[in-house]
Amino acid sequence: MALPNWNTGQTTAPPDPADRGYRRQRASMVRRTEMDSGPPRQRRFATGAPINWSLQWEMTDAQCDSAETFFDVTLEGGAKVFLMNLWINGAFVQKRVRFVEAMEFQYRAINFWDVSARVEVLDPIS
Repeated sequence: MALPNWNTGQTTAPPDPADRGYRRQRASMVRRTEMDSGPPRQRRFATGAPINWSLQWEMTDAQCDSAETFFDVTLEGGAKVFLMNLWINGAFVQKRVRFVEAMEFQYRAINFWDVSARVEVLDPIS
């Protein structure tokens, strides 16, 4: 089964998130246990950690409607995995991602919204 695609090429489709920038953060792969005396014990509990990306967009009213419909209907409230073009090493690369939390919409002016979301990248970044 083909995965849903964030940007389908329609004029009202949500844009790729390169306009406003990214923030990448890798999850910790170690656990710390406080000891009665001495330094805390630290050990690795996983071999690979997911990478969370904070994304931002500037969208029109139509693009916001399209993004909300994609999130609510196509992704069933953000539960499904989908494809998104991410700016990696100077080029757009299509990666499998899923939302970590709901999208946030902030109204700026007539037909102008700031939109932000966090996604987890499921494919290796290379």
